[in-house]
Amino acid sequence: MAQLQPYCAIEGNDDGLPVVFVHGMGVDHRSLMMLDKAFDGNDSIRRIYLDLPGFGRTPALPEHACGLPEMADWLQTAIDGLVGKAAPFAMVGNSMGGALVREVLAREPRRVTGMALIAPVVDPQHAGRHVAEHVVAQPNPKLTHSLPQEQVFDFITMGVNQSFDAWRRYQRFILPGVALCDRAACERLDQRYWLADNPEEMLGTYAGPV
Repeated sequence: MAQLQPYCAIEGNDDGLPVVFVHGMGVDHRSLMMLDKAFDGNDSIRRIYLDLPGFGRTPALPEHACGLPEMADWLQTAIDGLVGKAAPFAMVGNSMGGALVREVLAREPRRVTGMALIAPVVDPQHAGRHVAEHVVAQPNPKLTHSLPQEQVFDFITMGVNQSFDAWRRYQRFILPGVALCDRAACERLDQRYWLADNPEEMLGTYAGPV
């Protein structure tokens, strides 16, 4: 089977250290592009924001090979194609992307120069998770009661910041990916939402910055 080509948005100097940004479930590469302003003026970093299969503009994996293990295989091959098979790179992963980044690190520890994890999936099985209570510090009913319910469910149930600025960021960086998400592919992914091994047990100790 031919490798699905990733859709990517690339920022920064072509000669800079590649940093691969891996998004979470239900969104696309734009969900992490809100971080790009942190790199303003830094020409030594090449930021690669990619769409995982079934999200954004990258086609879904085949129905017979569409779980989290296959997603990790795809990501490893995609990175090789984007940066070169022997080239060093760093990674940033959010939510499901955090699980995939940890898996790639376990496979390629000598090439990964550093890793950042933002609310990463550690245990893919919901029953094994222990998370903090969802608390909105400053509810904003004036905003939330005026929003279309079909667009705002995740903003209200997952977000803790209900400011107008937060809603504008959600509109710009989250909703476009939600609209492009392949729902059937997500359902298939849910059926194989696990990794074959614990990445940290495979890796042992990682000396790079995290």
